[in-house]
Amino acid sequence: MRPKDFWRLHPQEFWWLADLRKPVKMYGSLTESDVAELYHHAYGDGGQDGE
Repeated sequence: MRPKDFWRLHPQEFWWLADLRKPVKMYGSLTESDVAELYHHAYGDGGQDGE
């Protein structure tokens, strides 16, 4: 990306690019999204509404 294009980015576009460059958070051999999916399958929405 050229500097000229960088300075024209909307703040949201900047954060999208920053998130893409962020390393994937790992928990053992699982990614953060894998852990979230397993948690959701095991506990649902966190027990809200009496579940």
